[in-house]
Amino acid sequence: MSAVRIRPENGTIRELNLPKEILEVLQKVVTSPLTTDDIKKLVIKKFAQVSPCCVCGGIPSLEVVYDADGASRVERYCESYVTRVY
Repeated sequence: MSAVRIRPENGTIRELNLPKEILEVLQKVVTSPLTTDDIKKLVIKKFAQVSPCCVCGGIPSLEVVYDADGASRVERYCESYVTRVY
């Protein structure tokens, strides 16, 4: 399996600054052993109003937008993935 790599030379990187209150709610849901992965992803989409991390489905903290021949490709990554890769 090939590893996903953030390519800053081809895209624009933006930090997602989610409000503290939303982060607290998301942390409680994501760390709960009673919550399924599908529910975690739905809660992240609803409260953060962005898609989960494209690698692990966690709470995203970074957004990368790539220009794809007139269209935009948006990828979001969580803090743990970014620190592990870089």
